[in-house]
Amino acid sequence: MKTKASYIFNNVYFSLWAGFISFLSASLLEFFFIFKEERNIYNLLRITQGYVLFGLAISVVLGLTTSALSIIIRKYLNRKRLISYYASLFLVIIFIIYFGYYIHRTILKGIPYYTAQSIMYTAGIFIAALFLFLTLFFLLTKLLDYFVQEKVYPSKVKKWPSALLGLLIFTAIGLYYVKPLHTRGAITVEESGFHIDDKPNIILIISDALRPDHLGCYGYSRNTSPNIDRIAREGIIFNRAYAQGNWTLASTSTLFTSLHPTSHNALSRKRILPKEAKTLIENLKVAGYKTAGFSNSPFFMENFGLRQGFDYFYTGQSNFIWKLHFFVIGKISNRLLMLKDKNLTMQTISWIKSNSSQKFFIYLHYMATHAPYRIPKAYEKIYVKEDIPDRIYLPSRHSVEINPAQKENLLDRYDGTIRFVDDEIGKLLDLLQSLDLKENTLLIIAADHGEAFGEHGNWGHGRTLYQETIKIPLIIWYPEIPCNQMVSNELVGLVDIKPTILNIVGIKQSEIYQGKDLISRITKENSLYQQKGSREEIFSEGRPKVRCIITSTNWKLISNETEGKIELYNLEQDPQEKHNVFNLYPEIAKNLQERLTARFKEFEKQALKPAKASISAETRRRLKSLGYIQ
Repeated sequence: MKTKASYIFNNVYFSLWAGFISFLSASLLEFFFIFKEERNIYNLLRITQGYVLFGLAISVVLGLTTSALSIIIRKYLNRKRLISYYASLFLVIIFIIYFGYYIHRTILKGIPYYTAQSIMYTAGIFIAALFLFLTLFFLLTKLLDYFVQEKVYPSKVKKWPSALLGLLIFTAIGLYYVKPLHTRGAITVEESGFHIDDKPNIILIISDALRPDHLGCYGYSRNTSPNIDRIAREGIIFNRAYAQGNWTLASTSTLFTSLHPTSHNALSRKRILPKEAKTLIENLKVAGYKTAGFSNSPFFMENFGLRQGFDYFYTGQSNFIWKLHFFVIGKISNRLLMLKDKNLTMQTISWIKSNSSQKFFIYLHYMATHAPYRIPKAYEKIYVKEDIPDRIYLPSRHSVEINPAQKENLLDRYDGTIRFVDDEIGKLLDLLQSLDLKENTLLIIAADHGEAFGEHGNWGHGRTLYQETIKIPLIIWYPEIPCNQMVSNELVGLVDIKPTILNIVGIKQSEIYQGKDLISRITKENSLYQQKGSREEIFSEGRPKVRCIITSTNWKLISNETEGKIELYNLEQDPQEKHNVFNLYPEIAKNLQERLTARFKEFEKQALKPAKASISAETRRRLKSLGYIQ
């Protein structure tokens, strides 16, 4: 027994040293040869910590597994064979990582993770690794046989290397628990004077890149959204809702802060939402709400500032796995462990069941409606009549040639994603009904931006401010408000959601908001809602310095300062923005340009100090795979 225990100890010991050295080397290789941007000490420590923890975790598993097998078959490896075994094994792991990186950067570039070609090449990497391991093990064993003579059982290891290894492991684990996200000190519920018992639960659902004109409640011919349509019939539907940004980080930051992008300053992928920004979630947490978020968007996986105030956030992976999920490792693990929106719903349902006795706020951000429109095959087949050999997964945002069959395939798959998300929302509605929570829940459904399908020669989002990329659905459902089948034609936006929620809940607002409450200011007139002191204009902006103003009288001016271009459209006569009438109405254009300039000067005066992002190469790769980085 003592001999076996000694063997297991030495086995795990050698495995830990091999894993530590191998993955430390892998982290340095990745940092210097692959991590081309922002080579600073923070990212070096971050990537090293991730690889070392990953290597140590594998080491423990391999050491115990090898020991168990040796004891079962009663054939023990001596020291030289242990050394050659683990050296071979970890060299092969490094091979898998970097050969996998090469394959995914070249042959599989631009091909989604779930295709047969991707799976085939990934499997091929592991088959090649098996043959490499056997070859290396044979060669290293022969080499050690030449230099070293060993007993069957390894001798007791020296104390100082064991202490050193323990210190290294302890340091790596300690670094893991250093929290990079900002934690704001908050007053207690008792100090705030707010009583939460009679307040509603709140669920805010965002479907990424969801266009309103592809929903039944907004007049779409296909039955893509029966559950969303039912919510719209029982609530308020806003026909003229706009995102204040044309991509996720900018628009979601506006959603959480009620500040325009120029003011909250999360304007590019190199920026994050500043710590000084007080978010909706933080307001609700101070009031006593249990706050939870669910999203597999890369903007929530790293410290872009969007997770401030959440008690719990699910990204599709555990925090431990995500911290180890770096560029090369992520290339392979993403193809084996895909993040799915179905998991978000399952986790949300589980969380609600566990917290139904408390007042809660849930933020649920679905990514299925974002290219490459990854959904279960059954949903894709609802509208895709036949697959095409040259189907496009993630079209370039602009200046790309797509034939009619490819465009039809894209639209069909996009509609399939909407039906999928709609069914997931239906599951949440059924849960609220079963738990008797439906009558005391405020539900809001919206999108962070739209999606272009060839209009104006563009695809996707993030570049232009035409209607297809900034007009969004917005539906508010709350049983306490008698608003069945009501429609609002007022100008509204994501900037209005925070003050609307806080006013419904009754939380006093002290900080600066640029949005307005959408509920307390409306009066019923026939089947329409009209707001008291209704908004005369609304704004949106993109990168770099592309801004627009839309008026209550349906004029829209787009100003592109970078290109020195101004466009003017009459949305009532030309809703698809095909005719630029800037030269026909110079006075209107001048007036709108002055109003646009004046308001953005105000936004700039209220701007928070910009905060620089420091993100991993894996998140950078994910952003690129979604089209946010060229």
